[in-house]
Amino acid sequence: MCGLFGRDAIDFIEKAKTSPTLKWMQIGSDRFDLFQDATATYSLLVTKPSEPAYPAASCRHVFEENGGIQIGRQMKCNADRKACDALFFELQALDTAAAQEIRKLAK
Repeated sequence: MCGLFGRDAIDFIEKAKTSPTLKWMQIGSDRFDLFQDATATYSLLVTKPSEPAYPAASCRHVFEENGGIQIGRQMKCNADRKACDALFFELQALDTAAAQEIRKLAK
């Protein structure tokens, strides 16, 4: 996930902090930390301890396929199922909005 391998969400969070390819990005969130590669192709969003879905790590991969921009997401969440599902649907909605914006700009 985002070029990292881990046993669970905590392991992904710790590995992101020391990754040579993912860099911490200032996003001003009290819920999440964000790590991105140099081209913003991979973005790893991790929950902070105050977040109901803690611990969770979610990798967004933006790529081109069949002439269009695609967004893929993988997530590892070790919180309770309800909190993990809520986070997944929240991120899915953000991905849908981002994909629509990218398609609009590409026209």
